[in-house]
Amino acid sequence: MLHRILFTCLQREKSSKPERENSRWNWKRRDTIGSLQNPETETKMFLETQFENLLSRSGEPQALKDFRVKVFAKFRTLKIPGSENESWRKIPLSNFHPEEFVETPGINAISWKAPDGVKLQRADSLSGKELEFFLNNLESIFQKRNEEWFTLYSLSSFTHGIYIEVENDLILKEEIEIKFRLEKENKILPILVVKIGNHSKAFIAERYECPEEKDFKLLQGLTVIYTGAGSRVSYVGIESFGSSVFHFQNLFSDQKEDSDVKIAKITPGGYKGKNLIGVELSGKGARARVIGLAPMTGREFQDSEVKIVHKESHTESSILYRGAFKDKAHHIFTGNLHIPNSCKDVNAIQINNNLLLGRSARAESIPKLEVYAENVKCEHGATVGEIDEEQLFYLASRGIDEDEARRMIVEGFLGQVIGEIESDSIQQELFELIVYKVEGPI
Repeated sequence: MLHRILFTCLQREKSSKPERENSRWNWKRRDTIGSLQNPETETKMFLETQFENLLSRSGEPQALKDFRVKVFAKFRTLKIPGSENESWRKIPLSNFHPEEFVETPGINAISWKAPDGVKLQRADSLSGKELEFFLNNLESIFQKRNEEWFTLYSLSSFTHGIYIEVENDLILKEEIEIKFRLEKENKILPILVVKIGNHSKAFIAERYECPEEKDFKLLQGLTVIYTGAGSRVSYVGIESFGSSVFHFQNLFSDQKEDSDVKIAKITPGGYKGKNLIGVELSGKGARARVIGLAPMTGREFQDSEVKIVHKESHTESSILYRGAFKDKAHHIFTGNLHIPNSCKDVNAIQINNNLLLGRSARAESIPKLEVYAENVKCEHGATVGEIDEEQLFYLASRGIDEDEARRMIVEGFLGQVIGEIESDSIQQELFELIVYKVEGPI
C-alpha cells in the first residue's frame, strides 16, 4: 500500500474564477498549506490523494486494484513530459495542471449499443478469462511504455473501464458504438479493451464528447484492440470537443496473421491535444490502414502521432492523414515506421497532406522511418500548401463564386479520407462537420 500523505487542500474562492490561461491555484500562497515545497511536489501529492480516493471507492476485483497500485508506484516517479521528450517537445503544456481536474462523472457518462452476440462489460464486473485478458493487455502496454506519463496516468487512474468481445467466426452487420461524454464534471479517463476473435468482422465507432465550456476540462482515453487471425476490423474514433478541453488519446492495436484492420481518427478541435496510435503487425499476412482527418480552426492545437511496427514478414501498412487549418490552428503530424531486419516482403507507405486556409495557420509533418530489413518497399510523402489558384479559376469559369469554390475544394480534399469510412451515416456526419468548421469566408 502506498504511503499516505496528509495535507490540507486549498479552497478556491467561488466569487472569482481565474482566467483560463492562469486557471490554477495561487502557488505563491503555499504558506497557507504548511510543508508544501514546490508546484511539482504539490501536484504529485494531489494525484496520490486522488488515486487513494479512487481505490477506496472502487468495487473492482482485487487483481485490478493490485495492477493499479503497481502502475501508480511507477507513475509517481515520472514527470509531465516537456521539451526534453522527443514525442512531446512540440506541444506546450505549461498551463496543464492535472491536480485541477478532480470531478469525475458516474456510469451515466458512458452509453453504447451493440448487436447480438457481442459481449460488453464494465471493468469492475469482469472475472475469469475476461478479467485475465483485460489485465494481460494492460500489463503488456505497461511493460512497453512504462516511461510515458500520460499512458501510466490512464493505466493507474482510469475512471471508466469497458471490455468488448466478439467471438470467433462472428460476422457483424451492425455497428458497435460506445460514447464517453463529459458534461458538468471536469475529468474523465476511460479505457476500452476490445477483443476480436478469429475469422470475425466488426465495425467499431468510439466517440469522445465534451460541450463548449469556459473552464478547462480533461478528457484522456486509452483504447486497446486485439484482432485475431483472419479477422477484419474497421474502427472510427471521433472527437467532439469545446475549445477549453485538454484531450490526450492513446490507441494500441495488435494484429495476428492475415488480419485486416482500418483505423480512422477524427480530430476536429479542442484546446490542446495529442493522439498516439500504435500498431503492431505481429502475424504474417497482416494488413493495417490508418487514416486521419483534422479540420481545425481558432487557436486549436493538435499533435497526431502514428507508429507502425512490422514484427513479421509479408505484412502491409499504409497511413493517410489530411487536415485543413484555419485562423491560428496548429497541427503536427509524426509518422513512425519500424521494420526490423528479421522481416521480409514488407510494403509500407505514409502520406500526410495539409491545406492552409489562412496565413496564420500552421502545419508540420515529421516522417520517421527505421528500416533495417532488405526486400521491403517503403514510401513517404508530405505536402503543406494553400488552395490552388488554378482550381479557383477553373471553378470561377463555371460560374461558382469564390467562397463556394473554396468550400468545394476543402470538401473534396478531406472527402478522400471520409470516403474510406465504411458507414454512410458517419460519412454524412463528417461532411456536415467540415461545413461547420470552415463556414464563412476562408
